[in-house]
Amino acid sequence: RSVLLGPDAHGQWLAAEVPSIMYKELAIRRASAGQSATFSLHVAGDAARLRRGMVLIDACHPVPLACWEFEASVKAIQLTTELATGTQLVLYSLGVKQAVKLLPPPHAQSEPGHKQGGRRVAHAECTRGGGTGGGGARGG
Repeated sequence: RSVLLGPDAHGQWLAAEVPSIMYKELAIRRASAGQSATFSLHVAGDAARLRRGMVLIDACHPVPLACWEFEASVKAIQLTTELATGTQLVLYSLGVKQAVKLLPPPHAQSEPGHKQGGRRVAHAECTRGGGTGGGGARGG
C-alpha cells in the first residue's frame, strides 16, 4: 500500500509503503481515521525522521498543504501581561504541541477575542481550516 507521510520539518511529504497494520496484536487490512493501530513503515530516503504529529495519507489523494503560518483565536490563561507581537507560546492541537511566534495583528487596533496570526517555530503542520488549533492557513 503506497502512502505519503508528512509533513516533515520542511513541509514536504515522503513516499512510504505500509507492509502491515496491527490492531491489538491482530493483523488488519486497514485502519480508519481516529483508530489506534501499529503500522510497519518503509519510508523512501535515508534522512527520513518521524515525529509526533505526522500523518499518513493515501498516495492517490491530493497532497494537503503543510503550513507554517496560521490564524487562530488566542485565549491566554494566567498571563499577567498582554500578548505582544513576537511572543513565543506553546500551541496545543490534538495531542501535538509546538512553539509558535505571534505575528502582528491584521488590524492596527487589537481587541479581546480577535484572531491572531502565528508562525510555527520548528515544523510545518498539516492544518485544516476551522479545526482545533487554528485555521485559515496563510502559506506553506
